[in-house]
Amino acid sequence: IRVTSGASQSYKDAVSSSDAGSAFTMTAILDLGDMGTPNGKTCSRMDFDADTQTSTSNLDVAFSDNDFSSFQTARTVDTSLVNKRLHRCGYFKHRAIKLTHATDNGFRLRKIYADIEEAST
Repeated sequence: IRVTSGASQSYKDAVSSSDAGSAFTMTAILDLGDMGTPNGKTCSRMDFDADTQTSTSNLDVAFSDNDFSSFQTARTVDTSLVNKRLHRCGYFKHRAIKLTHATDNGFRLRKIYADIEEAST
């Protein structure tokens, strides 16, 4: 299964991406649902098609496998790297993803690619 989010999210103020010297924080929660099957799934990798920042700037990625009740500890993707990727994203039946990014620079996340394999049960 190859999952692609077709939505594009961005934030960028024409003058500044900060408010009184503090960076804006972008938070997005995406519901992947059960992807049309009650079977378990394993996500081996996620790639983030986003702008490459000029200095270290982290995108925090946290997963919820319990219907948004709680999110796991966030994992960090350095958006200054060309390949913005997470490996070993775990087993789930229903999943939501929380993305958080804060910087003085604009940020555009165009797509998320995920390599997901469906289990037999």
